[in-house]
Amino acid sequence: DNNISANNAILSMRILGNCFTYLVAQYQAYHGAEIPSTNTDGLYTIMDEAENNKLLEEIAEQINVGIEPELMYLISKDANNRLEMDPKSGIRIRTW
Repeated sequence: DNNISANNAILSMRILGNCFTYLVAQYQAYHGAEIPSTNTDGLYTIMDEAENNKLLEEIAEQINVGIEPELMYLISKDANNRLEMDPKSGIRIRTW
């Protein structure tokens, strides 16, 4: 192994990760999800939790990748782009 091999492996992993993220986001969006943000930490989706979990199980099986959903009430991409929602109703309170 050398640095070129390691760099190629890292690049391949990043490209494949982005492809999987794109596939999951498209699958969720097709079923009514809103996707406000995606980055190296994950894919942030706004939709019913039960429906989201069902969709993630389906797509994870299709692409043979483990997906562990995590419920969040505040999605913050950065200081200039933030969303707050009511955890009980799931209704968006404010976006700025």
